[in-house]
Amino acid sequence: MSFRFRWSYLCFIFAKVLLALSPNISHVLSKNVNPLNGKTLMIIPMSALVQYRFNDSAKLKKYMPRTARMQIDIIEWLALRNNFTYAILTTNETTLELPVTRNNKGSMSYLLDGTCDMVVSDLFMTSRRYRVVDMPYPWYQGPARFLIPVPDVRLNFAAVLKPFQFRVWIWLVVSLALVIATFKLIKHYQPPLPSTPDGLVARVSHKPIPYLYVFGLLLSQGGPVISQRKAIRVLAAIWCLAAFVLSQAYNSTLITYVIAPNENPLINSVLDIVNNPNIHLLVEKNMGMDVVISVITFTFTLIVGDQ
Repeated sequence: MSFRFRWSYLCFIFAKVLLALSPNISHVLSKNVNPLNGKTLMIIPMSALVQYRFNDSAKLKKYMPRTARMQIDIIEWLALRNNFTYAILTTNETTLELPVTRNNKGSMSYLLDGTCDMVVSDLFMTSRRYRVVDMPYPWYQGPARFLIPVPDVRLNFAAVLKPFQFRVWIWLVVSLALVIATFKLIKHYQPPLPSTPDGLVARVSHKPIPYLYVFGLLLSQGGPVISQRKAIRVLAAIWCLAAFVLSQAYNSTLITYVIAPNENPLINSVLDIVNNPNIHLLVEKNMGMDVVISVITFTFTLIVGDQ
């Protein structure tokens, strides 16, 4: 019993010592893990509105531009995450770059000489900035555009034939000839009309013209069928249905070919940028595309860079 009691007593004393030292140990560990813990940082927000009205940001935040609101959120989140206090350093600088003139030092100069500890700004990555400042995202980005001549506007007459393939046009012409020939044959072999006093006038005035009727339906013009013959009416009904389907299919597809450009696209592959002298690549200086073209010595990039 005495051995167990002494062992329990020693464990109790050891636990009390650990509890007494735990705040100091955690403080030392937190300092090693987080070097900003408990420090006061001087911060320069590039937005003048954030610099001069940071204390009123809680009231004015919803009226500020999006970039200004983002700078406030970044500063507050970093202070909460890394447990440091901060002070806003107000400057009259409007640029971030290194000193150019006496009147314009640039906010980056305050960072390099130790006047401030952090500059919060929305900026583009450039090779010059990347040499002197640590960036959260170590890659180059930048827009690129192609400068090409405006194509000449010409009437697209070939669009009239493009909705249907060549074999469809052939079968359409054959169908027209067969329908007209069928009308002629039915008219030729039909029984003669009974003779009446005015029968001759009726036959002349009601004489159908097959080719006008066939082409009229195909062009959506329509036309009456005066003949009372059942065979002619059945043939006319079949041709009405076929002409309706053909005209709708043609008209619905025609508009896509009419508004399509006549000229072939200037860029079909990367090699067209080099081979075509009318294509010029526009990039922003010191941005991602410019850095890639200027640094790499490959033949393709050399030619593009010269253009």
